[in-house]
Amino acid sequence: MPALLRQVDAEVLISAGNFAVRNSPVPQILLSGNSLYTSDDFIVTCFRHDTECGSNPNKSVRARESVSWADCTVAPTQAFADELQR
Repeated sequence: MPALLRQVDAEVLISAGNFAVRNSPVPQILLSGNSLYTSDDFIVTCFRHDTECGSNPNKSVRARESVSWADCTVAPTQAFADELQR
């Protein structure tokens, strides 16, 4: 993705699916809307019953990392934004 962004001479990247691109060569805005990925209870449940959750534990890790990878994160509610900041 970084090579593609450079190739098309992008000025900004809007990541609209809860996941950011690591080391984006342009400023990145992350639209984070799935609070399940940041829920400690959800993650514990997924690791306890991984057959029911599929790849969700891995998605949780990537979604949490994405918040730090993006230059700006947008959340649908103030409560969720506060959770992301924590």
